[in-house]
Amino acid sequence: MRRLYATLAASSLLLAGCDGFGALALASDEQGVVFRTSDTRYTLSIADGIAKLEIPFTYENHTGRTLHVVNCNGMAPPILEKREGERWVLAYAPAVPACLSAAIRIRDGDTYGGTLYVDAAVPARRDRQSFEVEEVEGTYRLVWPGVLYDFDATRYPFGEEVELELRTGEEFFIDDPRF
Repeated sequence: MRRLYATLAASSLLLAGCDGFGALALASDEQGVVFRTSDTRYTLSIADGIAKLEIPFTYENHTGRTLHVVNCNGMAPPILEKREGERWVLAYAPAVPACLSAAIRIRDGDTYGGTLYVDAAVPARRDRQSFEVEEVEGTYRLVWPGVLYDFDATRYPFGEEVELELRTGEEFFIDDPRF
């Protein structure tokens, strides 16, 4: 299988080929995409009111089509959603510059690998990127916005968006060491 590797220099996202994951979270394997995280449990590192966390992931395309990812200079991080009761709510969205670059292409059979770097104030502050939820500890999932079946920078929306279930990873838990 061919693999697509990309490297980005950004504080919120550094992409690299990801191999050798241990406990993998698997999502949508019957839908043509495998969206994996490297583990099912993560622990925040907190110092001076800043929470840091790295969540490696891979996204394997088996749809029979090339997928296109909207990005700015290669930055296209997933977001974190937290389960609150029966709902999923936005918990953290990395800052990404507002530009439009040529789409990242993930051909059928290719794997896109990266790491979501969380760097957020806890509790929330106005002067710094923060978690959008009051209690950080809990059940989460990655959701990758801007994954399209086709891409045309001359129109908006830029293409047909891939279904949510094909852009959503399986649940995992984030521990908050303060509690």
